Amino acid sequence: MRTASFAFMTTFALILAGAQGCSPSTKNEEQYWTVHQTEITEYGTRWPGFKALLAARLAQARPAWEAALAIGNDKEKAQRMHDANALLADGLLTRLGEVKYKSKGIDETIDKINGLRLPMSRAGDRDEAVASAQRSVSDVERAMVAAHPASEAEAMTLLEEQISKLISDGGAADRAYKRLKPEPDKKKKK
Repeated sequence: MRTASFAFMTTFALILAGAQGCSPSTKNEEQYWTVHQTEITEYGTRWPGFKALLAARLAQARPAWEAALAIGNDKEKAQRMHDANALLADGLLTRLGEVKYKSKGIDETIDKINGLRLPMSRAGDRDEAVASAQRSVSDVERAMVAAHPASEAEAMTLLEEQISKLISDGGAADRAYKRLKPEPDKKKKK
C-alpha cells in the first residue's frame, strides 16, 4: 500500500516540478500518458458512472496528443505532449485519484490501529475507531459507485464533497490512532 502511495506522490511531484518550470521531456510525457490511460481504465471500472466523462476527456485530449507526436522538434514536441497530458489529467482524473489515495490512506490508518498491542480494556476504543473509519471509506465508495454525474461540473462538485469527507474522516482516524497508541516507556536518567 505504501508503494502505491509513494508512486502517486512521485508522479505528483514530477508533475508539480514540470508545472514549476522544469521543461518536460518526451520520455516523461509518454510515461504520464500511459499512467493516465491506466487510471482512466481503473477509475472507469471502479466507478462506472464516471466512465463516460473519462472517455470524453480522453477523446478531447487524444487529437492534441497525436498532433504532438507528429512534431519533429523534441523540445516543442515535449511541451505539446505536456499540454495534451494536462488536457487529460487536470481536474476530473486528478480528483478521482485523490479519492482513491485518501481512501487508501484511511485504510492504512485502520491497519495501524489494528496493529496496536492494546490491553483488553481499550479493545472497545479500538473497535469503535476502526468501525468509524471503515464506515467512512464504505460511505464514500458507495457514493462514488452510485454516482452518475451528467457533466464534469456535477462530477467535480460530487468529488469535492467526497474528498472533504475523506479529509475530515482521515484526520479523525489519525487522531484515534495517536490517542490509542501507547506511550513509549521513558527510562529515568541517573
